[in-house]
Amino acid sequence: MRAAAAALALLVIASAGPVPAAEGLLTPNDLYRTPDRFDGRDVQVTGVLVVSTHAQVLFQSEQKLAEAQANWDGPLDQFDPRRFVPFCMSLVDDGSLLKNAAKLNGRTLTLRGRFVAGYLARSVTYRSCAHPHALVLKGAEVRRLLRR
Repeated sequence: MRAAAAALALLVIASAGPVPAAEGLLTPNDLYRTPDRFDGRDVQVTGVLVVSTHAQVLFQSEQKLAEAQANWDGPLDQFDPRRFVPFCMSLVDDGSLLKNAAKLNGRTLTLRGRFVAGYLARSVTYRSCAHPHALVLKGAEVRRLLRR
């Protein structure tokens, strides 16, 4: 009986899906997979910052960013951005990131902000990932990054 209960407990845990490794430090993929869990919460997300006039995102890792870039630069008939959607987090701020792109672009950082599931479904931006979620940063967060 005890073995059956343990097996049932393991089945329930396994069927719930993967849980982020550490609630304190998340990745873009953690937020993408479980947006309702973190919606409206202040979170810390780690990744590679990509800031330009064409993008304002946090990418999961240098490896995933390089894979996405190679896919983008490769043959058009093999271009599939959907493969990289789970590894990208759109960033919304007061314009400070773009103003400081030369200092911040390409750095692996931990960002603090409010995660908003469905944010981009309510607003228009062309510098985002191909899903509606975003990390909203305050100006103080960009100033903190510049001091590092």
